[in-house]
Amino acid sequence: DLDDALHLLGLGRDTSWPEVRAAYRERIRAAHPDVAGPGATLRAARLNDAFAVLEPGYRRGDPPPARTAVPPARSRRDDGARAWLDDDDGAFTGGLDLAALDDDSLALVAPADEVFVRLVRAVARMGTIVHADADAGYLEATVLDGTAQLVVSLQGRALATEAFFTLEAIGDAEVPPIDQVVRDVAALVRVGP
Repeated sequence: DLDDALHLLGLGRDTSWPEVRAAYRERIRAAHPDVAGPGATLRAARLNDAFAVLEPGYRRGDPPPARTAVPPARSRRDDGARAWLDDDDGAFTGGLDLAALDDDSLALVAPADEVFVRLVRAVARMGTIVHADADAGYLEATVLDGTAQLVVSLQGRALATEAFFTLEAIGDAEVPPIDQVVRDVAALVRVGP
C-alpha cells in the first residue's frame, strides 16, 4: 500500500514527486543486482513495486489520501519487525539477504542448501540438533534448555528460500511465542557462521 511504499523508500507523506524519484533512483542503484549481486534481486523488485505504487499519484501532483481512522490490514509482521528488516537494507553478513520475517517463518535470498547450513549453525547455538536432513530441508532440535522442540522446514521459492518454524513445549514447560524464537534464529543467521 501507499504507506508501505513510502516506508520502503524512506519517505514521509509530505514528499514531493522529485523526492520520490530521487529516493527511488538512489535505492535502486544500490540494490540493483548488477551492482549488489544476485542476492539483491528481491530487494530491487520490492523497490520497483513501491515506485509503481507511488508514481501515478505523485507524478500528477495528487496529495496522498488521508490516513483512515482504522489502518488497513497488514501482514502478521509488526512495525518493529519491519524496521528491523529495513535496517542496513536487510544485508546479512556472508551475502544473505532477509526477504521476509513473519511470526513463524523467514525467507532468505540464497539457495536452500546454503540456507540450511546457516540455519543448522544458528539453531545449534540455541540448543541440540536432534535430526537434520539437508535433502528434505528438515531440521529438528531441542531448544530453550531442553524445554521445547523446534522444527524447521525449508521450501525453495523463485527468489528466496523460506524457512517455516514450529515450536512445541516438552512436557509442562512454558515456551515463548514462536515469533521471538524466529527472531532469535534470524539474528543468529545475521551474525554469520
